[in-house]
Amino acid sequence: MNTDSYQAMLAAVQAFHDKHRFKQTGAEDLVYRVALMAEELACILHQGGEIQCYRHD
Repeated sequence: MNTDSYQAMLAAVQAFHDKHRFKQTGAEDLVYRVALMAEELACILHQGGEIQCYRHD
């Protein structure tokens, strides 16, 4: 595994969390994250591989 690309991925994820204030709004809560992943998975399965239910920037 390329550790530079892994660190870049982690930095991008952290920037997304910071931008959308996940920590301040409770969105880093495990229950919230699992529910969000389940909803996104349902969208992917329903749309044949593409998330089209909604979009996060």
